Amino acid sequence: MNYAVEEACGILNMDRDEIMTSGCRIYTTMDSRIQRLAEEAASDGSLFPENAADGTKVQGAIVVLDAKTGGIAAILGGRDQDTHGLNRAVQMQRQPGSAIKPVMVFAPALEYGNYTTTTLLNDQPASFGGYAPSNYGNKYNGTVTLREAVARSLNVPAVAILDDIGVDTGKHFASKVGIGFTGEDIGLSLALGGFHKGVSPLGLCAAYQPLANGGTYTEPSC
Repeated sequence: MNYAVEEACGILNMDRDEIMTSGCRIYTTMDSRIQRLAEEAASDGSLFPENAADGTKVQGAIVVLDAKTGGIAAILGGRDQDTHGLNRAVQMQRQPGSAIKPVMVFAPALEYGNYTTTTLLNDQPASFGGYAPSNYGNKYNGTVTLREAVARSLNVPAVAILDDIGVDTGKHFASKVGIGFTGEDIGLSLALGGFHKGVSPLGLCAAYQPLANGGTYTEPSC
């Protein structure tokens, strides 16, 4: 509700008090069933680590988008019911880690590079201008296809591809699907989600939309 009101304020050029007293009817893209499931998941303590020693609750955020329209079906900004608090789904930026690989590396490789899903890649320890990424658990698989590299979220092939197509090419594609960068975001570590500031859950979710929508990106909206 808060996010819908904020969006309406921008569309109508009105402040929150004006919106709330205007008599406007606001229709949203929310799927009440999915929203309810999100809230139930957030309130289930068994799904989260224990609270901090001082009682601070472990937090979380949830975003569900309609891939065809970019409409926000469900959004949860935290595990509490503070009606005017921080919306972690929108306002918090964190390192995306390997979740950024399809957007930063693999999709631009297919779009702009000489790659297909069957392109063979070398999954072995390697150094790229002094940057030496390693796979999770230091396990390597030798020769793999690009499809396998995606499925196993392999780090070395991802960095090798970004090194080949160029960081600017990866950033160009990612920018087209809503991912923002700072002046410090210039290295190959971007392939593994090493951003200076990071991305929000909403931004990352929206960046995946074209992968499920025939390549079309729509800015998320409620």
